[in-house]
Amino acid sequence: MVLYLLPRGTLRCELLVALRLARNARLPRKRGTDRRGQIPLMTSIAERPADAATRMVPAHWEGDLIKGACNVSAFGTMAERTMHPVLLARLEGTDARRACLGFLELETASL
Repeated sequence: MVLYLLPRGTLRCELLVALRLARNARLPRKRGTDRRGQIPLMTSIAERPADAATRMVPAHWEGDLIKGACNVSAFGTMAERTMHPVLLARLEGTDARRACLGFLELETASL
């Protein structure tokens, strides 16, 4: 026979201690700061040069990384800020070395 009951008072506290998981419970966002989506050692876009922010000097390129489904495929984009041409490069991986190699292959193929 199984007995279901809703414990109250000190019995409830004792049961919660006995049935407690080994990990901490999820805390609401209002406690502390939200740490999702933060990149360690990230350089802020506000720290870019002033002439890049005004878009008056040509040849300021901005890059981005776009990942495919399940992070299996990736390609990089490079956009020039004043005339807005966009270069797309297929990448073999998502680390900095492979991104650099992908754009170097794109540059040598366009020459």
